[in-house]
Amino acid sequence: MCLFALLVGALGLAVSVTAVSLARADRRYRRRT
Repeated sequence: MCLFALLVGALGLAVSVTAVSLARADRRYRRRT
């Protein structure tokens, strides 16, 4: 397996998880407001 491909895959996964967490936090903030 190419190390670069593994790094890109891990980075993409981290970005997707961060986006989901931020979206949930944004929804909660909007509901409170």
